[in-house]
Amino acid sequence: MASQDARPVLLLVSGPSGSGKGTALERLVGVGFVRVATYTTRAPRPGEEDGIHYHFVDEDQFMKRVEGGDIVEYTRTYSDSLYGAPAELFETDRSEALLAEVDVKGFARLRSLSRRRVVGLFVSAPTVGHAEARINGRGRVENLDRRLEVGDSQLDHSWWYDYFVVNDDLERFRETVEMVGRVELARTEGARYLAQRWMDMDATLA
Repeated sequence: MASQDARPVLLLVSGPSGSGKGTALERLVGVGFVRVATYTTRAPRPGEEDGIHYHFVDEDQFMKRVEGGDIVEYTRTYSDSLYGAPAELFETDRSEALLAEVDVKGFARLRSLSRRRVVGLFVSAPTVGHAEARINGRGRVENLDRRLEVGDSQLDHSWWYDYFVVNDDLERFRETVEMVGRVELARTEGARYLAQRWMDMDATLA
């Protein structure tokens, strides 16, 4: 049985390109999570906003943030662009339930090093063909083969995660992701209530 943990929760979403990570992130924000933008050196896609979906920077700016401690963990996921996690994902200064998108290496490092209660949600398309169609639907993608290859290798590590959700039916996928978010918020709320109760009892006995 899982133990109670009153630390602020950090929900990390991973999955191959075209799996539905963007949809999952939107639904989790809708139930009360605060999304923290990670850093990337890739160009924004249509509809993406700097500071909301990602912090879009060039490689020199990225490495300066690494040197300055703003980016604590990073990787070159698809061999062409860097992706990095900001320092606030490792700290408990913010009490809100935080949410971020990371790859499997980032998830492993954050789970090991973050002071928050880290929960992992891995999302997957039902088949490689579905993922390829979704990626192509964004427009021309020059590194499609590499994205599909990396996505396949990420699946090998999906057992690290607390939740694995297949995006085979959009409405059911949305409902499942929302359920995961509500469950984790409830776990935090309950643990905080118990922690406060124990502190109050200790104060009374002192």
